[in-house]
This record gives sequence, C-alpha cells and structure tokens, in this order.
Amino acid sequence: MLDLAFIQPVLDWLDQHETTAALIAGGTFLLLVLQLLSIPLILAALPTDYFVTEQRITPRWLRDRPALHLTLRILANVFGLIFIILGIIMLVAPGQGIISILVGLGLTDFPAKHHLQRRLAARQPVLKTMNWCRRLLKQPPLKEPQSV
Repeated sequence: MLDLAFIQPVLDWLDQHETTAALIAGGTFLLLVLQLLSIPLILAALPTDYFVTEQRITPRWLRDRPALHLTLRILANVFGLIFIILGIIMLVAPGQGIISILVGLGLTDFPAKHHLQRRLAARQPVLKTMNWCRRLLKQPPLKEPQSV
C-alpha cells in the first residue's frame, strides 16, 4: 500500500495558509497567461533576419537615444532576473518554472546569448514553432540561421 504520510505536512500548511496559497496559485496562473500572450508578440516583433546575423544589431532608433537604450536594457535585465528567480522557485512549487526561466534568459544580457539563441533557432522544431506563432500574427517567417 502507498504511504502518503509525507503529503500531510503540505496539506496542513495549505489548510493554515489558504490566502497565501490562493495568492501563489493566482500569481502563477497570471504569469502563465502573460507568458503565453507575450511570447508570440515578442516573436512577431523580431526582424526576419534576427537569427541570420552573427552579431545582434541594435535598431537605429535605439542607437540614437542612448539614455532610452540603457533604461530599456536595465529594465529588461531586472525583469529577466525576476523571471529566472520565479522560475527556479516554480521548479519546486506549482507553476511553469522552465518557461519562466527561458523567458528570463531571453530578457537578460549575458555573453554568447545571441549565439545560444541562434543555435536553438537552427533546430527545425524550434524554428517551425516560432514561425507558426509569427504566421498567426500575419508576420513573415524567420530566416533559418546557417551553420551555427
């Protein structure tokens, strides 16, 4: 017979902290919805040659506004770190931890990030899924990266 005694402390905690558990569940659900809505929008905003170039190219409108560029990079890194931390927590708590970590890594700046993105995009299932999302939003497909 299966011994479920290890679950009792969790059930006791949930019983004692109903409000906290409901907030965690609601926050997790909200994060999932935000990720499911934002990922296709982010993919649709990418230029079609984003994964073709070896170096990431900063758009001219951002290069011409260095203060705005720096502010956006700082905000993206802060939100990226938050997503990574929440993702790590969600690996052991209820939630979509791996998706949160991947979104966080996508938002943060780190060495060889673009190379890693290009390697992932070179995988046919990944590129096919990204282009499916773009097609839903009536965007042209991403160009396939050459040997990475």
